[in-house]
Amino acid sequence: MQMKARKHTAARVSLVFISVVVAGLALASSALGAPAGTGPTELARYGFESAADSFPSIAPLPSLSNQDAETTAYWGRVSQDKYAGDFALWCAGTGVPKMTPAVWPNYPQGTRGAAEVALPQLADYYSASASMRYKMVSIGARDKFMLVWRFGQVSAEVEGVTTIMTAAAWHSSAFNLSDPTNHALSRVPATVGLEFKDHAEGATEVRTGTGPIVDEFVVTGYKYGPVRNLRGTSSGGGVSLTWAAPYGSVGSTTLETRPVAYRVWRADAGSNAWMELTTGGRLTTTSYVDSGGSLSQQYMVQAWDPATGAGRGERSTWPLPVTLSTPTANTTMKVNKTNTITGSVRPAHTSGGSLRLWAYRYSGTKVVQKLSFSVRVSDYGSGASTYLSLVKLTKKGSWKLFIKHSAHGDEAAATSKYTAKITVK
Repeated sequence: MQMKARKHTAARVSLVFISVVVAGLALASSALGAPAGTGPTELARYGFESAADSFPSIAPLPSLSNQDAETTAYWGRVSQDKYAGDFALWCAGTGVPKMTPAVWPNYPQGTRGAAEVALPQLADYYSASASMRYKMVSIGARDKFMLVWRFGQVSAEVEGVTTIMTAAAWHSSAFNLSDPTNHALSRVPATVGLEFKDHAEGATEVRTGTGPIVDEFVVTGYKYGPVRNLRGTSSGGGVSLTWAAPYGSVGSTTLETRPVAYRVWRADAGSNAWMELTTGGRLTTTSYVDSGGSLSQQYMVQAWDPATGAGRGERSTWPLPVTLSTPTANTTMKVNKTNTITGSVRPAHTSGGSLRLWAYRYSGTKVVQKLSFSVRVSDYGSGASTYLSLVKLTKKGSWKLFIKHSAHGDEAAATSKYTAKITVK
């Protein structure tokens, strides 16, 4: 793909790197401690150890305005610094018409270039992400380092922006290319890559720097979306699971039309030791009965390609992950004038599910009283506090109050998140 005179005929989305603090672009959540082989498919990987191990298209970009200098350098392989192996990709590793990186370690004014890879196979993928190792000790005041992706035949150029810190040491970053708020790559062919643009700075501004150097650039994707509305109910001593088919693309409510099969896993609550239940054959229906399961366990369901047995979808779990954040300060957990413990706990959760809290009074190592509280989704969905009016203590001395939580209503699986020391006078 030649880019020396590239016209902006395709919509292009970019994440911009400048010399300020990381804002952070989180990838879509996946199941905690997922089984091996259920992650995304690797679509492209470049370590820049040879010309064949680099972006297929590397070229200069034209000047941005009359104030900008002519293009003097662009992306190229260098050996002066790297994360692994012998080479990495630097924003000024190649010059016009030809330049070795003699300017190392600072890029010259007028450095502008793009390094890209075409990924037509993304037309068959529900979501995609990119990750890389990078190092950027310094950068000009108005210069930009961007992760870019282009798709479709839209004349307008659109940029999504995120900022990350300059990095004196090698830094690992991952980016969601299918964020529905930022021109998601979903079931469309696309081009993904890097751009660096040197802009004209004012007389008192920093004009150049070391710029970005990149290594271990990887693009991955999930072929299908997550199954929807995964639920479990008690069924004759076991668990009956039901779910709905995934949507066909990010942001769409149209169901997946391609053939799809399903795999099911089970693990104990809080455990990462998943066991596949569908080893006898993948399912074509959207339900499964686990006669050996219980509601105190967790389940995972994933869509798979029934033809190739390889293309897989984003993972869905039930119950949905629930976590308990650190409650309010110890001073809110106290004993009032009537020796009744009062206070508040502020749970937080990722989504859905239900929550149950346990409170224990100890005397030495002996539990002398235990209380249990059910917490509704509405109680903690927006970070609201759950107020506790616990028990009247009649004996003087020091006590410990433990707040525990479980997403399953199973006390054995509950985990302690907070301890308050209570003194009764």
